[in-house]
Amino acid sequence: MKYKDVKVNLGDLEYLGASLLHGVDATTMKFHPRLHRKKFHRIIYNFPHAGFHGRETNPDVIMMHRNLVRGFLWNARSMLSPDGEVHINHKFTAPYHSWGVADIALECQLVLVGLHDFKIEHYPGYKNKRGSGSRCDKPFPLGDCRTFIFKLRPVTAIFLKMESRKLHAPPIHPGTMGRAKSTEEIEKKCSKRAIGCNFCTGHVSASISKRSRA
Repeated sequence: MKYKDVKVNLGDLEYLGASLLHGVDATTMKFHPRLHRKKFHRIIYNFPHAGFHGRETNPDVIMMHRNLVRGFLWNARSMLSPDGEVHINHKFTAPYHSWGVADIALECQLVLVGLHDFKIEHYPGYKNKRGSGSRCDKPFPLGDCRTFIFKLRPVTAIFLKMESRKLHAPPIHPGTMGRAKSTEEIEKKCSKRAIGCNFCTGHVSASISKRSRA
């Protein structure tokens, strides 16, 4: 068994009412039969890593890590509720900062809305592990780490909200319809509102938290 405390941890999660899924590939998770078509308020990935395939400074290894992050974010984007957030906890020192997590998120139609110091105390019971190899159950040095917080691009979020409302809205009489705004008009307005919050700057698993109920 890779992790000595795994049975206790899983038991605690089940007691608290969590739904546990095993063997979930973070780069294809939106197709998982238990996750397909579900929307979440928070999707969290602690310290993504594609495995040990050489020195972390090797450009090919860095590309493997970047591809993992890209695959995860493309999937997470499709699984977010309109106002949901993706959180990635990641090292902020060399060579890990060269992964360009925020730039990858932009490729995936996500914008950075927060960048904070990682606080392990915000994750009660969490212990970072190496994940693979002979020392898989050992912690790795955290050092300077950040929590990246991403949200859907404004136009994408508006589209999802509109689609959700269509499912529940009553029919509209033609006489009450105003002039429809083009996508360009909506994007122009939304981009202005987003400027203040946009910092310009294989087998894995993802930690997924379902939207809390009021």
